Amino acid sequence: MLSIEIHFRASRRRGADYGKLFIRLIYARKTGSLTLPYVIRKTDWDKLSARLHSSSFTPLTKEERFLVHEKNFLFSIAGELRDKGLLSVPAILAVYRMRKKKKGLGLLVEELSDDLISRGKERTARAYRTTWRMLQAYLGREEICVEDITPELLSAYEAYMRSVRKSLNTISFYMRNLRAIYNKGIKCGYFPFREDNPFRSVYTKVAPTRKRALSKEELRRLENLLDDPAPVLDKEEKRALSLFLFSFHSRGMCFVDLAYLRKEDIKDNMIRYYRKKTGQYMEIRLTAPMRKYMKYASGGCLSPYQFFVLTPGHRLIYTQYCTGLRRQNRLLKEIGRKAGLTQPLTTHMARHSWATVAKMEQIPVEIISEALGHSRLDTTYRYLGSFGETVLDKANRKVTRAIRAVG
Repeated sequence: MLSIEIHFRASRRRGADYGKLFIRLIYARKTGSLTLPYVIRKTDWDKLSARLHSSSFTPLTKEERFLVHEKNFLFSIAGELRDKGLLSVPAILAVYRMRKKKKGLGLLVEELSDDLISRGKERTARAYRTTWRMLQAYLGREEICVEDITPELLSAYEAYMRSVRKSLNTISFYMRNLRAIYNKGIKCGYFPFREDNPFRSVYTKVAPTRKRALSKEELRRLENLLDDPAPVLDKEEKRALSLFLFSFHSRGMCFVDLAYLRKEDIKDNMIRYYRKKTGQYMEIRLTAPMRKYMKYASGGCLSPYQFFVLTPGHRLIYTQYCTGLRRQNRLLKEIGRKAGLTQPLTTHMARHSWATVAKMEQIPVEIISEALGHSRLDTTYRYLGSFGETVLDKANRKVTRAIRAVG
Protein backbone atom coordinates (compact mmCIF):
# COMPACT_ATOMS: atom_id res chain seq x y z
CA MET A 1 0.00 0.00 0.00
CA LEU A 2 1.33 3.44 -0.95
CA SER A 3 2.11 5.78 1.95
CA ILE A 4 2.61 9.54 1.45
CA GLU A 5 3.93 11.51 4.44
CA ILE A 6 4.84 15.17 5.01
CA HIS A 7 8.06 15.86 6.94
CA PHE A 8 10.15 18.82 8.01
CA ARG A 9 13.90 19.03 7.35
CA ALA A 10 15.78 21.65 9.37
CA SER A 11 18.43 23.78 7.68
CA ARG A 12 22.01 22.70 8.31
CA ARG A 13 23.22 26.27 8.65
CA ARG A 14 24.54 27.06 12.10
CA GLY A 15 21.95 28.87 14.22
CA ALA A 16 19.23 28.61 11.57
CA ASP A 17 15.69 28.28 12.97
CA TYR A 18 14.04 27.39 9.68
CA GLY A 19 13.86 24.52 7.23
CA LYS A 20 11.91 23.01 4.34
CA LEU A 21 9.01 20.62 4.02
CA PHE A 22 9.33 17.46 1.96
CA ILE A 23 7.11 14.57 0.93
CA ARG A 24 8.19 10.98 1.56
CA LEU A 25 6.71 8.16 -0.51
CA ILE A 26 6.83 4.55 0.68
CA TYR A 27 5.73 1.61 -1.46
CA ALA A 28 6.87 -2.02 -1.68
CA ARG A 29 9.71 -1.31 0.79
CA LYS A 30 11.04 1.43 -1.49
CA THR A 31 11.17 5.11 -0.49
CA GLY A 32 11.58 8.38 -2.29
CA SER A 33 11.22 12.07 -1.44
CA LEU A 34 10.24 15.40 -2.96
CA THR A 35 11.33 18.75 -1.51
CA LEU A 36 8.54 21.34 -1.48
CA PRO A 37 8.97 25.07 -2.21
CA TYR A 38 8.10 26.32 1.29
CA VAL A 39 10.59 27.54 3.88
CA ILE A 40 9.09 27.62 7.39
CA ARG A 41 10.32 28.16 10.94
CA LYS A 42 10.89 25.21 13.26
CA THR A 43 8.25 26.56 15.62
CA ASP A 44 5.65 26.46 12.81
CA TRP A 45 5.91 22.67 12.47
CA ASP A 46 4.14 20.26 14.80
CA LYS A 47 6.29 17.12 14.75
CA LEU A 48 3.77 14.95 16.59
CA SER A 49 0.85 15.60 14.22
CA ALA A 50 3.12 16.14 11.18
CA ARG A 51 1.37 19.35 10.21
CA LEU A 52 1.64 23.13 10.45
CA HIS A 53 0.79 24.63 13.84
CA SER A 54 -2.73 26.06 13.82
CA SER A 55 -1.49 28.79 16.18
CA SER A 56 0.84 30.03 13.47
CA PHE A 57 -1.31 29.32 10.43
CA THR A 58 -5.07 29.58 10.17
CA PRO A 59 -6.86 26.44 8.91
CA LEU A 60 -6.45 25.73 5.22
CA THR A 61 -3.90 28.41 4.44
CA LYS A 62 -2.30 28.55 1.02
CA GLU A 63 0.53 26.31 2.31
CA GLU A 64 -1.85 23.70 3.70
CA ARG A 65 -3.98 23.67 0.57
CA PHE A 66 -0.79 23.14 -1.43
CA LEU A 67 0.15 20.14 0.73
CA VAL A 68 -3.32 18.61 0.30
CA HIS A 69 -3.19 19.25 -3.44
CA GLU A 70 0.26 17.65 -3.82
CA LYS A 71 -0.74 14.53 -1.90
CA ASN A 72 -3.89 14.15 -3.99
CA PHE A 73 -1.85 14.73 -7.14
CA LEU A 74 0.59 11.99 -6.18
CA PHE A 75 -2.20 9.54 -5.33
CA SER A 76 -3.79 10.34 -8.72
CA ILE A 77 -0.51 9.54 -10.51
CA ALA A 78 -0.18 6.33 -8.48
CA GLY A 79 -3.70 5.30 -9.51
CA GLU A 80 -2.89 5.80 -13.20
CA LEU A 81 0.34 3.79 -12.88
CA ARG A 82 -1.43 1.02 -10.93
CA ASP A 83 -4.00 0.67 -13.71
CA LYS A 84 -1.12 0.19 -16.17
CA GLY A 85 0.73 -2.24 -13.92
CA LEU A 86 3.68 0.17 -13.61
CA LEU A 87 3.32 1.35 -10.01
CA SER A 88 6.62 2.03 -8.21
CA VAL A 89 8.15 4.90 -6.25
CA PRO A 90 10.63 5.85 -9.03
CA ALA A 91 7.80 5.81 -11.59
CA ILE A 92 5.60 8.07 -9.43
CA LEU A 93 8.46 10.55 -8.96
CA ALA A 94 9.32 10.51 -12.66
CA VAL A 95 5.74 11.23 -13.75
CA TYR A 96 5.33 13.88 -11.02
CA ARG A 97 8.47 15.77 -12.07
CA MET A 98 7.60 15.57 -15.74
CA ARG A 99 4.11 16.99 -15.14
CA LYS A 100 5.33 19.65 -12.73
CA LYS A 101 7.43 21.14 -15.49
CA LYS A 102 4.06 22.09 -16.93
CA LYS A 103 2.21 24.14 -14.31
CA GLY A 104 -1.28 22.94 -13.43
CA LEU A 105 -4.56 24.77 -13.90
CA GLY A 106 -5.85 23.63 -10.49
CA LEU A 107 -3.07 25.39 -8.60
CA LEU A 108 -3.68 28.57 -10.59
CA VAL A 109 -7.40 28.46 -9.71
CA GLU A 110 -6.51 28.16 -6.02
CA GLU A 111 -4.10 31.11 -6.20
CA LEU A 112 -6.59 33.28 -8.10
CA SER A 113 -9.40 32.32 -5.71
CA ASP A 114 -7.30 33.17 -2.65
CA ASP A 115 -6.50 36.59 -4.11
CA LEU A 116 -10.15 37.25 -5.01
CA ILE A 117 -11.36 36.32 -1.52
CA SER A 118 -8.75 38.61 0.06
CA ARG A 119 -10.25 41.45 -2.04
CA GLY A 120 -13.83 40.64 -1.06
CA LYS A 121 -14.77 39.01 -4.39
CA GLU A 122 -16.03 35.71 -3.00
CA ARG A 123 -18.61 35.25 -5.77
CA THR A 124 -15.97 35.32 -8.52
CA ALA A 125 -13.73 32.99 -6.50
CA ARG A 126 -16.63 30.58 -6.12
CA ALA A 127 -17.37 30.77 -9.87
CA TYR A 128 -13.74 29.93 -10.69
CA ARG A 129 -13.72 26.93 -8.35
CA THR A 130 -17.06 25.69 -9.67
CA THR A 131 -15.74 26.00 -13.23
CA TRP A 132 -12.59 24.05 -12.34
CA ARG A 133 -14.54 21.27 -10.60
CA MET A 134 -16.82 20.92 -13.63
CA LEU A 135 -13.83 20.53 -15.96
CA GLN A 136 -12.21 18.07 -13.53
CA ALA A 137 -15.37 15.95 -13.49
CA TYR A 138 -15.46 15.89 -17.29
CA LEU A 139 -11.78 14.92 -17.65
CA GLY A 140 -11.67 12.58 -14.65
CA ARG A 141 -8.28 13.99 -13.66
CA GLU A 142 -6.91 15.82 -10.62
CA GLU A 143 -4.84 18.27 -12.65
CA ILE A 144 -4.23 19.44 -16.20
CA CYS A 145 -1.57 21.69 -17.72
CA VAL A 146 -2.10 24.63 -20.05
CA GLU A 147 -0.92 22.62 -23.08
CA ASP A 148 -3.96 20.38 -22.59
CA ILE A 149 -6.33 23.31 -23.20
CA THR A 150 -6.74 23.01 -26.94
CA PRO A 151 -9.57 23.96 -29.33
CA GLU A 152 -10.27 20.24 -29.74
CA LEU A 153 -10.58 19.68 -25.98
CA LEU A 154 -12.84 22.70 -25.51
CA SER A 155 -15.06 21.74 -28.44
CA ALA A 156 -15.44 18.23 -27.02
CA TYR A 157 -16.16 19.70 -23.58
CA GLU A 158 -18.86 21.97 -25.02
CA ALA A 159 -20.38 19.05 -26.93
CA TYR A 160 -20.47 17.05 -23.69
CA MET A 161 -22.28 19.83 -21.81
CA ARG A 162 -24.84 20.09 -24.62
CA SER A 163 -25.32 16.31 -24.50
CA VAL A 164 -26.19 16.45 -20.79
CA ARG A 165 -28.66 19.26 -21.55
CA LYS A 166 -26.83 22.19 -20.02
CA SER A 167 -28.43 25.47 -21.13
CA LEU A 168 -26.54 27.80 -23.48
CA ASN A 169 -26.04 30.34 -20.70
CA THR A 170 -24.69 27.64 -18.36
CA ILE A 171 -22.23 26.54 -21.04
CA SER A 172 -21.26 30.16 -21.60
CA PHE A 173 -20.79 30.65 -17.83
CA TYR A 174 -18.28 27.79 -17.62
CA MET A 175 -16.46 28.75 -20.82
CA ARG A 176 -16.20 32.46 -19.95
CA ASN A 177 -14.83 31.69 -16.50
CA LEU A 178 -12.41 29.12 -17.90
CA ARG A 179 -11.26 31.67 -20.48
CA ALA A 180 -10.77 34.29 -17.75
CA ILE A 181 -8.66 31.85 -15.69
CA TYR A 182 -6.63 30.91 -18.76
CA ASN A 183 -6.03 34.57 -19.77
CA LYS A 184 -4.99 35.54 -16.24
CA GLY A 185 -2.53 32.65 -16.17
CA ILE A 186 -1.00 33.92 -19.44
CA LYS A 187 -0.99 37.54 -18.29
CA CYS A 188 0.75 36.90 -14.96
CA GLY A 189 3.36 34.61 -16.57
CA TYR A 190 2.08 31.48 -14.85
CA PHE A 191 1.65 29.90 -18.29
CA PRO A 192 3.83 30.57 -21.35
CA PHE A 193 2.36 32.91 -23.97
CA ARG A 194 0.55 31.20 -26.86
CA GLU A 195 -0.30 32.68 -30.24
CA ASP A 196 -3.44 30.61 -30.72
CA ASN A 197 -6.75 31.25 -28.97
CA PRO A 198 -8.22 27.89 -27.91
CA PHE A 199 -11.58 29.52 -27.06
CA ARG A 200 -12.22 30.92 -30.55
CA SER A 201 -14.84 28.31 -31.49
CA VAL A 202 -16.72 27.69 -28.23
CA TYR A 203 -19.91 29.36 -27.03
CA THR A 204 -19.24 32.38 -24.79
CA LYS A 205 -22.22 34.60 -25.63
CA VAL A 206 -25.24 35.30 -23.44
CA ALA A 207 -28.41 33.79 -24.86
CA PRO A 208 -31.71 35.70 -24.54
CA THR A 209 -33.73 34.52 -21.55
CA ARG A 210 -37.40 34.67 -20.73
CA LYS A 211 -38.95 37.95 -19.59
CA ARG A 212 -37.78 38.80 -16.06
CA ALA A 213 -39.40 42.19 -15.57
CA LEU A 214 -42.67 42.86 -13.77
CA SER A 215 -45.28 45.19 -15.19
CA LYS A 216 -46.24 48.40 -13.39
CA GLU A 217 -49.54 46.76 -12.41
CA GLU A 218 -47.74 43.75 -10.92
CA LEU A 219 -45.37 45.97 -8.95
CA ARG A 220 -48.27 47.97 -7.57
CA ARG A 221 -50.00 44.68 -6.66
CA LEU A 222 -46.94 43.71 -4.59
CA GLU A 223 -46.94 47.07 -2.80
CA ASN A 224 -50.64 46.67 -2.00
CA LEU A 225 -50.01 43.14 -0.75
CA LEU A 226 -47.52 44.47 1.79
CA ASP A 227 -49.97 47.15 2.98
CA ASP A 228 -52.98 44.81 3.05
CA PRO A 229 -54.40 44.75 6.63
CA ALA A 230 -55.50 41.13 6.09
CA PRO A 231 -52.84 38.60 7.23
CA VAL A 232 -51.87 37.55 3.69
CA LEU A 233 -48.14 37.47 4.40
CA ASP A 234 -46.38 36.31 7.55
CA LYS A 235 -43.64 38.39 9.22
CA GLU A 236 -40.78 36.74 7.34
CA GLU A 237 -42.52 37.17 3.99
CA LYS A 238 -43.19 40.85 4.73
CA ARG A 239 -39.50 41.43 5.40
CA ALA A 240 -38.56 39.61 2.20
CA LEU A 241 -41.05 41.62 0.13
CA SER A 242 -39.88 44.87 1.75
CA LEU A 243 -36.30 44.06 0.75
CA PHE A 244 -37.43 43.34 -2.81
CA LEU A 245 -39.37 46.61 -3.04
CA PHE A 246 -36.45 48.54 -1.53
CA SER A 247 -34.24 47.02 -4.21
CA PHE A 248 -36.64 48.22 -6.91
CA HIS A 249 -36.96 51.77 -5.55
CA SER A 250 -33.17 52.06 -5.06
CA ARG A 251 -32.57 51.86 -8.83
CA GLY A 252 -32.50 48.06 -8.82
CA MET A 253 -29.79 47.63 -6.19
CA CYS A 254 -28.44 44.06 -6.36
CA PHE A 255 -29.21 41.69 -3.50
CA VAL A 256 -25.51 41.26 -2.69
CA ASP A 257 -25.16 45.04 -2.24
CA LEU A 258 -28.30 45.17 -0.11
CA ALA A 259 -26.97 42.36 2.08
CA TYR A 260 -23.60 44.04 2.68
CA LEU A 261 -24.99 47.60 3.00
CA ARG A 262 -23.90 49.11 6.31
CA LYS A 263 -25.69 51.77 8.33
CA GLU A 264 -22.61 53.97 8.02
CA ASP A 265 -23.16 53.94 4.23
CA ILE A 266 -26.35 55.98 4.73
CA LYS A 267 -25.72 59.64 5.61
CA ASP A 268 -27.20 63.02 4.74
CA ASN A 269 -30.21 61.47 3.02
CA MET A 270 -27.88 59.56 0.64
CA ILE A 271 -26.74 55.96 0.24
CA ARG A 272 -23.11 55.68 -0.82
CA TYR A 273 -21.49 52.33 -1.54
CA TYR A 274 -19.26 50.39 -3.94
CA ARG A 275 -20.87 47.69 -6.06
CA LYS A 276 -19.64 44.24 -5.07
CA LYS A 277 -19.60 42.99 -8.64
CA THR A 278 -17.74 45.82 -10.34
CA GLY A 279 -16.33 48.00 -7.56
CA GLN A 280 -18.14 51.00 -9.06
CA TYR A 281 -18.98 53.83 -6.65
CA MET A 282 -22.73 54.50 -6.34
CA GLU A 283 -24.79 57.30 -4.81
CA ILE A 284 -28.56 57.04 -4.37
CA ARG A 285 -30.79 59.66 -2.78
CA LEU A 286 -33.29 58.27 -0.28
CA THR A 287 -36.95 58.47 -1.25
CA ALA A 288 -40.07 58.04 0.88
CA PRO A 289 -40.73 54.46 -0.36
CA MET A 290 -37.09 53.53 0.31
CA ARG A 291 -37.35 54.80 3.90
CA LYS A 292 -40.58 52.88 4.39
CA TYR A 293 -39.16 49.55 3.22
CA MET A 294 -35.91 50.07 5.12
CA LYS A 295 -37.88 50.03 8.37
CA TYR A 296 -39.69 46.79 7.45
CA ALA A 297 -36.43 45.01 6.53
CA SER A 298 -34.17 46.48 9.22
CA GLY A 299 -31.30 44.41 10.58
CA GLY A 300 -31.92 45.68 14.12
CA CYS A 301 -30.35 48.43 16.22
CA LEU A 302 -27.33 46.31 17.27
CA SER A 303 -26.31 45.21 13.79
CA PRO A 304 -23.84 47.29 11.72
CA TYR A 305 -25.73 46.13 8.61
CA GLN A 306 -28.81 48.01 7.43
CA PHE A 307 -30.76 44.86 6.56
CA PHE A 308 -31.41 41.51 8.23
CA VAL A 309 -29.43 39.24 5.88
CA LEU A 310 -26.05 39.22 7.69
CA THR A 311 -25.28 38.82 11.40
CA PRO A 312 -21.71 39.55 12.63
CA GLY A 313 -20.16 37.01 14.97
CA HIS A 314 -22.00 34.01 13.57
CA ARG A 315 -21.01 31.93 10.55
CA LEU A 316 -18.73 33.19 7.79
CA ILE A 317 -20.30 36.30 6.28
CA TYR A 318 -20.21 34.96 2.73
CA THR A 319 -21.89 31.71 3.84
CA GLN A 320 -24.61 33.81 5.47
CA TYR A 321 -25.04 35.75 2.23
CA CYS A 322 -25.48 32.55 0.18
CA THR A 323 -27.99 31.20 2.71
CA GLY A 324 -29.80 34.55 2.76
CA LEU A 325 -30.05 34.65 -1.03
CA ARG A 326 -31.55 31.16 -1.16
CA ARG A 327 -34.03 32.01 1.62
CA GLN A 328 -34.98 35.31 -0.06
CA ASN A 329 -35.72 33.63 -3.40
CA ARG A 330 -37.70 30.87 -1.68
CA LEU A 331 -39.84 33.45 0.13
CA LEU A 332 -40.28 35.58 -3.00
CA LYS A 333 -41.53 32.57 -4.92
CA GLU A 334 -44.28 32.06 -2.33
CA ILE A 335 -45.04 35.81 -2.25
CA GLY A 336 -45.38 35.83 -6.04
CA ARG A 337 -47.82 32.92 -5.83
CA LYS A 338 -49.93 34.78 -3.26
CA ALA A 339 -49.85 37.90 -5.44
CA GLY A 340 -51.05 35.92 -8.45
CA LEU A 341 -47.98 36.58 -10.58
CA THR A 342 -47.60 34.52 -13.75
CA GLN A 343 -43.85 33.95 -13.30
CA PRO A 344 -41.71 33.05 -10.26
CA LEU A 345 -40.57 36.13 -8.34
CA THR A 346 -36.78 36.40 -7.81
CA THR A 347 -34.39 38.95 -6.34
CA HIS A 348 -32.98 39.94 -9.73
CA MET A 349 -36.42 40.84 -11.07
CA ALA A 350 -36.37 44.06 -9.05
CA ARG A 351 -33.40 45.24 -11.13
CA HIS A 352 -34.91 44.16 -14.45
CA SER A 353 -38.22 45.76 -13.51
CA TRP A 354 -36.67 49.15 -12.62
CA ALA A 355 -34.85 49.24 -15.96
CA THR A 356 -37.99 48.23 -17.87
CA VAL A 357 -40.26 50.79 -16.18
CA ALA A 358 -37.60 53.46 -16.68
CA LYS A 359 -37.48 52.68 -20.40
CA MET A 360 -41.31 52.75 -20.61
CA GLU A 361 -41.15 56.21 -19.03
CA GLN A 362 -38.86 57.26 -21.89
CA ILE A 363 -35.79 57.73 -19.71
CA PRO A 364 -32.74 57.57 -22.02
CA VAL A 365 -30.96 54.22 -22.06
CA GLU A 366 -27.66 55.92 -21.22
CA ILE A 367 -29.11 57.26 -17.97
CA ILE A 368 -30.63 53.87 -17.15
CA SER A 369 -27.24 52.21 -17.68
CA GLU A 370 -25.47 54.60 -15.35
CA ALA A 371 -28.26 54.44 -12.78
CA LEU A 372 -27.87 50.65 -12.66
CA GLY A 373 -24.10 50.92 -12.29
CA HIS A 374 -23.29 48.94 -15.43
CA SER A 375 -19.55 48.81 -16.07
CA ARG A 376 -19.51 47.31 -19.57
CA LEU A 377 -20.68 50.42 -21.39
CA ASP A 378 -17.30 52.14 -21.27
CA THR A 379 -17.65 53.37 -24.84
CA THR A 380 -21.05 54.87 -24.07
CA TYR A 381 -19.71 56.55 -20.91
CA ARG A 382 -16.76 58.07 -22.79
CA TYR A 383 -18.98 59.30 -25.61
CA LEU A 384 -21.77 60.78 -23.50
CA GLY A 385 -19.86 61.69 -20.36
CA SER A 386 -21.09 61.07 -16.82
CA PHE A 387 -24.54 62.15 -15.75
CA GLY A 388 -24.76 64.00 -12.47
CA GLU A 389 -26.40 62.27 -9.53
CA THR A 390 -29.24 64.82 -9.66
CA VAL A 391 -30.23 63.48 -13.09
CA LEU A 392 -30.17 59.90 -11.80
CA ASP A 393 -32.20 60.86 -8.74
CA LYS A 394 -34.80 62.54 -10.97
CA ALA A 395 -34.99 59.34 -13.02
CA ASN A 396 -35.54 57.32 -9.84
CA ARG A 397 -38.31 59.65 -8.64
CA LYS A 398 -39.98 59.43 -12.07
CA VAL A 399 -40.06 55.62 -11.84
CA THR A 400 -41.50 55.81 -8.31
CA ARG A 401 -44.24 58.20 -9.44
CA ALA A 402 -45.10 55.88 -12.33
CA ILE A 403 -45.78 53.05 -9.87
CA ARG A 404 -47.73 55.30 -7.49
CA ALA A 405 -49.98 56.40 -10.33
CA VAL A 406 -51.17 52.85 -11.03
CA GLY A 407 -54.32 51.54 -9.35
